Amino acid sequence: MKSNFGWIKPNFGWIKPSFGWIKPNFGWIKPSFSWMKPNFGWMKPNFGWIKPSFGWIKPIFVWIKPNFGWIKPNFAWIKPNFTWIKPHFEWIKPNYLIPAVAPDSAVFPKHPVLQDEPNILICSVTKFWPPVLGLSWLKNGAPVEEGVLETPFYPDRDNTFRKFSYLPFIPEPGDYYDCKVEHEALGEPRITHWEPQIQAPASEATETVICALGLAVGIVGIAAGTALIIRGMKLGRARAERGVL
Repeated sequence: MKSNFGWIKPNFGWIKPSFGWIKPNFGWIKPSFSWMKPNFGWMKPNFGWIKPSFGWIKPIFVWIKPNFGWIKPNFAWIKPNFTWIKPHFEWIKPNYLIPAVAPDSAVFPKHPVLQDEPNILICSVTKFWPPVLGLSWLKNGAPVEEGVLETPFYPDRDNTFRKFSYLPFIPEPGDYYDCKVEHEALGEPRITHWEPQIQAPASEATETVICALGLAVGIVGIAAGTALIIRGMKLGRARAERGVL
């Protein structure tokens, strides 16, 4: 007998359970492993105790110092090797042993002296040794420095020296000049005196007389020469006539 149990089909949809409330929260389970981080600081070794002291090495090299002692006496031979230089320069020494030689001095003009005509006065100092000398000029007893020129020391063949000083001047009647020379060979300064010998200019009358005399002498000379020539010609003719006879 077939039975109809279709209405018996149960609907279990309402039985679908909701497990949302069952979703567990495991946040509290998150473990903290920080305690597991090892601290190896205690493992950092301190090697300070390992720093060695090499002080004990110092005395080990002490034996080196005396080993170089042989070098010092080896250079002793250098000192006497240069002794040959000294005699080579001994030729210089006698030059300085030459006794001091007193100079000769002279004063003279460069050009003939004419009144109011510029000229140069020369002081010549020669034959002296050593080449150390003082030269100065005096005009009428007063020192003169303006315009003075001096030459260097010129050597001569006899190992002496010479020097010149120049003083420009204009000759005037009554003026006089002195050249003062100082040298170690002189007991005191030597003064060379000079006075200009001024030639007085010729007057016009004197010049006229001189010209007239010169002309007269010339005329006389011409006349005498002419007379001698004529006389010679006459003597020559007379001798020629005697030779024909």
